[in-house]
Amino acid sequence: MLMIHGMRVQILPFEGTDAGSFSLLSSPDAISSWADVIGCDGSVKFENLGDQTISVRKRYFDSCSQETEAILYEVIGGSHQWYYSKDIDASKIIINFLLTKHK
Repeated sequence: MLMIHGMRVQILPFEGTDAGSFSLLSSPDAISSWADVIGCDGSVKFENLGDQTISVRKRYFDSCSQETEAILYEVIGGSHQWYYSKDIDASKIIINFLLTKHK
């Protein structure tokens, strides 16, 4: 599972929303839920990427069943857009994720 989410997105807030019948999980809770579904051991890891154009934190679970993984790229200060900079290239991230061989 791969997610890329700007932390300033208003359409689907990064921190989720509690709006009665239309509540949304936060992005960190959503990726944790997916990690449970695909059999990850619950050990979350973090990696800070770049410091030039956009600051990005990669939150990921890589100790999962069948060599799967759950990854959330948290774009600090990012809005609802397609990310392409020195720090994050959404196209490359998605293509590399899809081309990764999983057993």
